[in-house]
Amino acid sequence: MREDRRGAGTDSAEDTATTGLAAGDRLLLVFAELAMYGVAAEDDIRTEPEQARAELAALLRVRAPYGLGSYVFRLRADGAGPAAGAPVPLYTSGPEVDRAVAAACAHHGLAVRPGPRAGVLLVQDGAAPTARSSQTRSSSGMPSTTIPGG
Repeated sequence: MREDRRGAGTDSAEDTATTGLAAGDRLLLVFAELAMYGVAAEDDIRTEPEQARAELAALLRVRAPYGLGSYVFRLRADGAGPAAGAPVPLYTSGPEVDRAVAAACAHHGLAVRPGPRAGVLLVQDGAAPTARSSQTRSSSGMPSTTIPGG
């Protein structure tokens, strides 16, 4: 059946949202997608957010001294994941990563909203599979996604 979908040229974001993958698995797919675009994505961090931010920033400066230092991570202490129903905080390096996280989450059927402070997004299950329709094209022709309050 998967070969039929691929052959028919259906949208992979819609496929992901309709395959029945658990929300936690879809969050891992979000992290993999972000990593493909050069955003360091870490799941299951076992420290405090500020310490994790400092350690990731230092690691990225060593790994890619001329890079942007973009990252996103989730803390182990924040629970089981979006499948539990409660929003899961994702910690990011800044607004440019917030936009990328929102777009990747929409691709995989997860809803994103701003967190209690800058650099924190709240993710939970439930974005409609057609979330890509919220994307627009900028004057350069590149897709852009806006985050409320972001």
